[in-house]
Amino acid sequence: MLVVSCCGEDGGIFTIDSDKVEKVFPYGCSGITRIDDGYIGFSHALQSLLRFNSKFVLKQSQVVGNDFHGVVYYNNELYAVDTYHDRIYKYNLSTLSGIFAWDFAKELACPMCGKSMEDRNDFFHINDLYMFQNWMLMSMFCDRPTANDERNTSGIGKVYVKDLNDQENTFGTYLIVGLIQPHTPFIYGKEFYVCNSKAASIIRGVLKTENGVVALKELREIQIGKGFTRGLWVNDKRIYIGISSSEKRTVDEFKEVQCGVVVLDKKTLKQVSFIPLPASEVYGILEV
Repeated sequence: MLVVSCCGEDGGIFTIDSDKVEKVFPYGCSGITRIDDGYIGFSHALQSLLRFNSKFVLKQSQVVGNDFHGVVYYNNELYAVDTYHDRIYKYNLSTLSGIFAWDFAKELACPMCGKSMEDRNDFFHINDLYMFQNWMLMSMFCDRPTANDERNTSGIGKVYVKDLNDQENTFGTYLIVGLIQPHTPFIYGKEFYVCNSKAASIIRGVLKTENGVVALKELREIQIGKGFTRGLWVNDKRIYIGISSSEKRTVDEFKEVQCGVVVLDKKTLKQVSFIPLPASEVYGILEV
């Protein structure tokens, strides 16, 4: 079964079981992650982290702010991206209260005036996380101010890799650069994937870790179609990619695209099916 979170006014949480689509939560959600006894998601409409049981009955909520995105449960720890404030929080799973944050704007200075960039909301647009072997992957649209203090969202998206033990407000090191509004880094075995969202594609590569260094090789771009790609899951046979109708994603040619999930054969990289969803914007995909 797939669990798909969709953001926006017509969003919600959907399950897909043998091509049967069911809406199991009525409010738009961005990040969603599996926990031991259910799920954690973030709802923009409710501005809250939400805890569901395995049947998607809401058991707990905590108001955290207006623009969180990715949510990840890893090694008994819950992490969430406060995109609006350029922070990543660690949360107590029992109380859903924040206990730690990387504040990436805290030490950034404007190249024009030299003042702190802390009052510049959503400068980096950090959106999604992926954790593996005590490393954290972060996808973002931008990583530095330009000379006129404007954020360039057209072609400098990156994925960084950072040691989870590193509490400094720094991103770590580049894993991949030159993406266009990337989302949803994902690792399956030694395979790396990320949505190159505004290019309507995904990037696949081979992950290499040696002497404490994480790097990629054999990168390949796989064109998916004309929709904004966001939300990704990979298993041994299939690749699932979310497709959004992107009227809100500033890409005019994506406005008429059907929202849903593209399913690729992993060996041939050919599309084997498409599952339409009664929403506009896919954000996250889980296989459970």
